[in-house]
Amino acid sequence: MQAAIDKALDGDTAALNVCLSRILPAYRPTIKPVVLNVDPSADLVEIGRQVVSAVAAGECPPDVAGQLLQGLGTLARITEIEELKDRLAALETAINLNKGAK
Repeated sequence: MQAAIDKALDGDTAALNVCLSRILPAYRPTIKPVVLNVDPSADLVEIGRQVVSAVAAGECPPDVAGQLLQGLGTLARITEIEELKDRLAALETAINLNKGAK
């Protein structure tokens, strides 16, 4: 470590970077928690509108809103898959009942 310090003091920028990386922590941006008053019983479209309204009112940073909207999109796809799975199961049950009745 002393050799790196000596080289840094002599002007070696690589050694200076090594020393600084040990002294100063790496910069990591942090996102402050945001509290939004959304109606959890609303559908996903209305919740999305509420998030956009919060941005327009200055209650939520745009980058956080983008993440929230992306999460809503993922939730919408998961919900759609679950609904399709249930509908497919109901169709298969109906087909099997019709086959058994013949």
